[in-house]
Amino acid sequence: MYQDAFINAPLGAHRINWLLQGLCQLGGVPGRSNHAVRRTFIQSCYRAGMPESAIMHYSRHTNLDGLRTYSG
Repeated sequence: MYQDAFINAPLGAHRINWLLQGLCQLGGVPGRSNHAVRRTFIQSCYRAGMPESAIMHYSRHTNLDGLRTYSG
């Protein structure tokens, strides 16, 4: 019952985590969180040379200090 309601819920952080865990389980890989995916995306953008303003836009960061914690 709870799981059925969750499947039809709006796509938010908790639902994304739940979906990601299910996909990892189906694929036989260790589980990952949506934050791990976000971190990987931001680090990939930095490595590709994307401007920080664009990374901030796509990652929805509001300040450079928060964004730059992912740059290493």
